[in-house]
Amino acid sequence: MIDLVASLSAFAIAKCGALQVDVHRLGVSAMASRTAVASSWSGDPCGPRPNLRLTLTDNRGTPRILAVQPSLTIWVEGFVSSASVATGDVVEGHSDRVAFDPREGRPVKQPGPWRARMPLAEGATLTERAVTRLPDAMKGAEVDVVVHRGGIRLSVSGRLLVDGFQGERVRVRHNASDRTVVGHLVNSTTVEIR
Repeated sequence: MIDLVASLSAFAIAKCGALQVDVHRLGVSAMASRTAVASSWSGDPCGPRPNLRLTLTDNRGTPRILAVQPSLTIWVEGFVSSASVATGDVVEGHSDRVAFDPREGRPVKQPGPWRARMPLAEGATLTERAVTRLPDAMKGAEVDVVVHRGGIRLSVSGRLLVDGFQGERVRVRHNASDRTVVGHLVNSTTVEIR
């Protein structure tokens, strides 16, 4: 007899990028698989109410297709709040295993700090709906604009025209010439142009 709980758990782990999946209710009788020699799952198990298709094949090669609505808890790597915070406060968090609930939004994957979009309790899962990541450099910040051309390196001052995250492209106004240039934010005070 096929272990449908184990096969559903393995399917959901692969589809959802999960660390672990707990199956609370399979949504199909174990008796349905008593003559099956093979099984396969299809559909999206990552949603709040998954509607899946289970194909069971017997020893004669005859497939039987069932509609299944299991109850699952999907565990992923995420971040949780280190302390209770109010809306607008800076949120510090730490990495932890969290239950993914699509109704609450996707757990954030990038380390903070973040700003709370709503009140959060200590230990609350940090989701894209609950927090916004604070930029590494704020719009209007003074930065060094470092230009590399061949073997020459030139450094001038400038001002960020947008909030920036390290490694991303940002627009900068060169202070002396009042020209706008685009480069990569290396750290909170340096933009590099190659």
